[in-house]
Amino acid sequence: MWAELFCFAQQQQTMQTNKEAKVIPETNKYYSDIYSEDFVYIPRIYGRLDGNFTLVEKDGSNYKGYLKTFKIGVSTFILTENGHWFDNSGMPCQVPNGVKTKEKLSILRAELSRVNADKKWQDYKRKVFKK
Repeated sequence: MWAELFCFAQQQQTMQTNKEAKVIPETNKYYSDIYSEDFVYIPRIYGRLDGNFTLVEKDGSNYKGYLKTFKIGVSTFILTENGHWFDNSGMPCQVPNGVKTKEKLSILRAELSRVNADKKWQDYKRKVFKK
């Protein structure tokens, strides 16, 4: 019996450490020269089949902020709450030509406040009508 409890406790501890472990994807490596083996980790955006995006930071953690997609000309860019731009392939990039980041950030923040208000309303409805 004690052995079973010890094994169970050890298994729970292993599961907790696996959840806390950050895995940095291989595609977050950036090689400045194709002939060099030296690389740095960069943040990358990954898309999902449901249309949502996930930003994986340099250290392997997931970005908790809001991401907004902008169509500029024929290209698609993604802007984060802290003002970082990413191109359509998920790589970090410079601010697109002719774009004012402050204006786009204000659009992003307005959409974020609408999303948060809608989420609060949905939570309230769920609480009141017990669905």
